[in-house]
Amino acid sequence: MHSDLSTNFLSGSIPPSLGNLTSSLQYLSLSSNKLSDQIPEELGNLSSLRYMDLGFNELTGQLPPQLGELKYLNHLDVGSNNLSGELPGNYANFSTWDQLRWFVAGNRLTGQVPKFIANWNGLSYLSLSGNDFEGQLPLELLFNMSNLQYLFVSDVRSSAGFPFPKNANMTGIRYLDLSFNNLTGGIPDSMEKLNLSKMFLTGNMLNGTVPSWVTDNIEDKADLSYNNFEIPRDGPKKGEGKLNMNSIRDLTDKCRGKPKYDSLYINCGGEGTVFDRKEFEADSATSNYYSAPRKNWAYSCSGDFGSKTYDSSDYIKNVDCGVCDSAATPLYSSTRLCPLSLTYYGFCLFKGNYTVKLYFAETVYQSDEDYSNLGKRVFDVYIQGNRTLKDFNIKEMASGTNKTWSKDFSAYVGDDHLLTIHFFRAGKGTFLEPRFFNSPAALSLNGPLVSGISVTANFKVGGKKLSPSQIAGIIAGSVFASLLLSAYMWKKNNGLAAAKRFECRSSRSSNQADQADQGDEVKEIKRSTRSTRSRDQGDQGDQGDKRDKEMENVSPPKK
Repeated sequence: MHSDLSTNFLSGSIPPSLGNLTSSLQYLSLSSNKLSDQIPEELGNLSSLRYMDLGFNELTGQLPPQLGELKYLNHLDVGSNNLSGELPGNYANFSTWDQLRWFVAGNRLTGQVPKFIANWNGLSYLSLSGNDFEGQLPLELLFNMSNLQYLFVSDVRSSAGFPFPKNANMTGIRYLDLSFNNLTGGIPDSMEKLNLSKMFLTGNMLNGTVPSWVTDNIEDKADLSYNNFEIPRDGPKKGEGKLNMNSIRDLTDKCRGKPKYDSLYINCGGEGTVFDRKEFEADSATSNYYSAPRKNWAYSCSGDFGSKTYDSSDYIKNVDCGVCDSAATPLYSSTRLCPLSLTYYGFCLFKGNYTVKLYFAETVYQSDEDYSNLGKRVFDVYIQGNRTLKDFNIKEMASGTNKTWSKDFSAYVGDDHLLTIHFFRAGKGTFLEPRFFNSPAALSLNGPLVSGISVTANFKVGGKKLSPSQIAGIIAGSVFASLLLSAYMWKKNNGLAAAKRFECRSSRSSNQADQADQGDEVKEIKRSTRSTRSRDQGDQGDQGDKRDKEMENVSPPKK
């Protein structure tokens, strides 16, 4: 008996009565719905069941141990739910079937990754990423599973880290993702013989040199970014398109200790636009790495949407933001998204405190027609290495799709003049792996998404160069001030000269014999004084006339 009820927008609980179909049901798919509550333990009674897909729902609680009694089950998918707890110990029974496929990614499972998985001899597809596993990670055992074709194990926490296995006997492996596991050591030469199509070792602590065979042997894509590899300054000589190994070391060299900028505005995924009276720069590249023309910012993208190309248009989305106001539409209708990790770098910023504003709108997971509204986009945001948003879900914060949400954050730029904004999907929410069976294609566009970035200094920058108009204004003001000062000094000196002449002539007049001549001289001095005062005190003419009359009553001195 075959029962496929996937992608029907079913809601509510899974009915326990399904467990009564014990002898006939072999295929059960309830994926891509809105089912909630716990997985009923009665499903463990389906003794003939070979295929169970409960992925992409809203199921909660623990995995029922009763599922471990399904001895014919060779396909179990409970990924992209909200399941918690540890993997039951009796799941070790899933060891007898070839082509065993096991998906539990994108939940909140805890505890250690159990070693009994290495006893599943027929295991071909294992997806454990995006949970809260911690402690041991039995990679040495997993690397000896010859039938394993797809391995997804990421985000396993350990303060000490995990050594990268030295021996790799996964002769059938095609897709390997061991991102963000704190792996240490180097890439062993034993992996050269593997037939890998894609390899993701992003965000570990691997070091040493990158083996030359990586670019030669991997058919499609390798992502080794955010590690401690020794990368030549001139970059890889071969296979440049296959590797995304951009390091912070290379990016910080852009500034060379000479800050230039106190702000940064980016229209993520779109063309240049003006928003909120600020000019946002264009960000419409479709590559894994891009540096702006002015070298004032760059972004780096890692992960895989399943695309066979590297300049995939999936990295940007331009969708009408239905409820955005007209002023905000140019910013929110374009977005940049990345499958796993998206990092923006701001270069050559002045040292000091800044306000970072991030703009979001869920314009991708929004449609009933393509079932994309079933998607749950969950990611973290780090600014300058500090986590500012955890398990961030745009739809939840904005109360729906096509609705905007923004928030201000504080950040400090230090002596390296570098600002780092990191959007990182820690495996939560929708987790769609590359596989050979049906799932809504739109759900593959998971990972962090952002519409815009605004960075503004909380201080005034000193020592900035003046513009030509500012320089011209200063020069004109200086010339005008000089003219005013010269006019004032001329007026002042002219009055003082006249007064001095009066003083000198009065002194000489005491030695003169002819009073008539002296009277004439006094009158001449009075006229000179009246002329000077009329210029300096034109609005006080009456007082000047009064003083003149007083001068007329002065008699010449006697001999």
